Amino acid sequence: MSISQEEKQKFEQDFRYLVDKYIDYLTQYNNFLLNKTRSIEEETEFQTIQQLLLSIGVVLSMAMQALGDDLFGKAVGLYYKYKEAALAGDINAQNVLNELKPRFDASLTSRINKN
Repeated sequence: MSISQEEKQKFEQDFRYLVDKYIDYLTQYNNFLLNKTRSIEEETEFQTIQQLLLSIGVVLSMAMQALGDDLFGKAVGLYYKYKEAALAGDINAQNVLNELKPRFDASLTSRINKN
């Protein structure tokens, strides 16, 4: 699947809009939070914004998890590519592997403990 320049720009604009709105809502939430004498209407708006922020937080968390999983998968693939080359006698690959191994082990352990 190929993404056109127009689609890319549209996505970036939409994403930027969502981030800007999230910041606006977060600012409004903070202002409501500091106001201890909210009217009934303000309390209703405060609760609405609170629920909106919580639901957006879930979506952001899912997106970050998906990105993290994708990056981890790519890193594992790269690690094993260097491991194969090192086993075949490539000294440069062995040097890279020696540098990556502690990080790879720590990341793998972290993911195992998280799940």
